[in-house]
Amino acid sequence: MGTVFTSQIVLDETAEKPALLTKIEHFQNLLEVYLEQINTRFSPYLADSEVSRYNRGEITALTMSPDLYFVFASSLAAKLATHDAFDANYNGEFEPSGFVKGWSIEVGFSKFLVPLFQFPSVQAVNLIGGGDMQMETREQSDWVFDIGIVDPTDRYSIIKTVQLKTGAIATSGISERGHHIKGAVDDILQTTVIGQALQEVDVWATALMVNPDLALPDNLSGFIFTRQEGETHAKIS
Repeated sequence: MGTVFTSQIVLDETAEKPALLTKIEHFQNLLEVYLEQINTRFSPYLADSEVSRYNRGEITALTMSPDLYFVFASSLAAKLATHDAFDANYNGEFEPSGFVKGWSIEVGFSKFLVPLFQFPSVQAVNLIGGGDMQMETREQSDWVFDIGIVDPTDRYSIIKTVQLKTGAIATSGISERGHHIKGAVDDILQTTVIGQALQEVDVWATALMVNPDLALPDNLSGFIFTRQEGETHAKIS
């Protein structure tokens, strides 16, 4: 997927670190294997991936794996929900990377990081990929994630800070990968969407780049950063 993934595990002062770190490392190794498998299966740049095989007609919606079918169906649902602003088809081929990234982070987080809460010293965990984050904080903990949103015109500056304990946040725009979204509006520099599920907020962050007039579902909130007369402005969506 061409994405760097990082995770953060927050421990309290009572942690028996040598023993606990060994257990944490085990789960992180499982997470790494999982993410590598996702790339192998869903990358459109690998000739033997399931996505490439589908695009060559070697497998169909009736013969594809359950995971690819879920990605296929979810991408279609996202296209319908966003009135075509989110579209996993590119140049006549199925290219679901825009959905797979958020989905794989959310699933990997649930499978391999949330189980760390079985250890009482673990206060919070997150998983980040390409600047998008799924996070959770133990209910009794005071830990809050301070999330800096990068200035789309200066990737070394923070334009806004968001504080979250649990949930998901996705940002789409030009700061990480330049102008890479098909159909994006020129004056829209960056969008950020906040909710509970990363696969959902990532879809809507991409969709707002294409159609900033879309109304977000009630369970989501977001910011759109626009270029106006040489300045960057933000509005709440």
